[in-house]
Amino acid sequence: MNKSIAGNKNIRTYKMRIKDKKFKSKVIDYIYKYRHFENMYIILLNQDYKQNIGDFRLLTNYEIMRALFRGTTPKKLEEKLTYIRNKYKNHQIMNDLINLSKELKIHNIVEIIKRVKSQYKGFFSKIKKENYKAKPPKPKKLSKLTNYTIPLDSYKGFSLKRKNQLGINLNNKMIRTYINHKELEKVVGNLKNIKAVHLNFSNSELYLLFIYEKEEKEIKEKPYKSAGIDIGINNLLSIYVDDKDAPSLIIDGKKFKTYNANFNRFIAKLNREIMTTKDKNRKRYLEKYRTYIYEKRNRYFYDQFHKISKRVLEYLEKYNVTEIILSDNLNNLKNNGKCKLNKAVKQNFIQIPFGKLIRYIEYKAKEYGVEIKFVDESYTSKVSSLTEDIKIMQKLLQYNLDLTNALNGKRVKRGLFKDKVVNKIINADLNGARNICILGSKKAQQRYKAGGENRWLNLKLCNPIKVESDFELCRIIKSA
Repeated sequence: MNKSIAGNKNIRTYKMRIKDKKFKSKVIDYIYKYRHFENMYIILLNQDYKQNIGDFRLLTNYEIMRALFRGTTPKKLEEKLTYIRNKYKNHQIMNDLINLSKELKIHNIVEIIKRVKSQYKGFFSKIKKENYKAKPPKPKKLSKLTNYTIPLDSYKGFSLKRKNQLGINLNNKMIRTYINHKELEKVVGNLKNIKAVHLNFSNSELYLLFIYEKEEKEIKEKPYKSAGIDIGINNLLSIYVDDKDAPSLIIDGKKFKTYNANFNRFIAKLNREIMTTKDKNRKRYLEKYRTYIYEKRNRYFYDQFHKISKRVLEYLEKYNVTEIILSDNLNNLKNNGKCKLNKAVKQNFIQIPFGKLIRYIEYKAKEYGVEIKFVDESYTSKVSSLTEDIKIMQKLLQYNLDLTNALNGKRVKRGLFKDKVVNKIINADLNGARNICILGSKKAQQRYKAGGENRWLNLKLCNPIKVESDFELCRIIKSA
């Protein structure tokens, strides 16, 4: 049973694009300075790591580094600070860091030090796990900077006290821009719910990331019900709910595939022109236009996948689903870019940001009292969910047996799967979604029986509702 939750709070992020040109130009100058500071700091730490100097813990201690940059000497750090100051007195990079830190807000620098330290922790943990391909953080060329985030500290790092204004502090002086507080409150509730603000620079565009607390609505106790979701390219999401009432749902993915193909063709054309043009001004313009196109694509998928993730959870809430079961392949792709797919399919999965879609579903699911579970999807598209047990087939795989002749069905046409035992043709993606559901569900699954006894199962796998737009999906949810 799902437990009733009330009063808990989730941390959410709201992303806002800034169009104020004066504000952007000032802030972007500081973004490059902060990135330059981080580059030099990473070079300093890499020198310590590669040359085995032994000062890594001192150099990643934010209290020591803060005192060093400020020029103060707290009593508890006096000995360590004296050691660092004497040792790095004539060190060029350290002196450059100290000089640059005077132009930046020390509290923001502390947040950057913490972030770099966590990146090194991840690197060291991979080395401990014998992942020798892992590499330490690297500095990035400022000329090729496409994405960078400055975490503003909560202590006077930002201010919303003035009416319809946001002030951010990057160098101990507030830089302000217009923000409609009423519109912001529609998303975050009370402005006091905002716990932090980050600045994000992406392909020449500037965004504000508002990190805020959102109180969870009370979720009533529900009996266990699962849903399996198969994620694909032609059919973005194929959703099977394990009951007799909820119609199976397919969200069309062809528009995303077409968008991505057109984008790739256009970028290839742009790249050819950039390579061949001799006019420097034209080349500079095309390079700038290319970054704009990349960012436009990012915004498109961000908008579409946020809408889809919310609508899917609203649809499943209508039918009291308490657990969503997804493929572990896609979870691995989201986390580390690895999955058991052939090269061509994997390329499509990486270019279309399915990982982001999964992440949006994951964190929004908490608001609906829905748990997320990942399972191994091996053979889910090759085994009929009507007459075969996918769990048994996966157990046989452990013995490295050839299961080609043991399979009870096959794809007969694009999008269709034929069960050879009962001679039924069903939707191939929904067959996969049901097998995923069977693998992760706590509930025993019904097998197909002839004679119309479970005609509902045949209908669910043969006659899905297919939607192509957010409007259609909203209409289906409203009528459910």
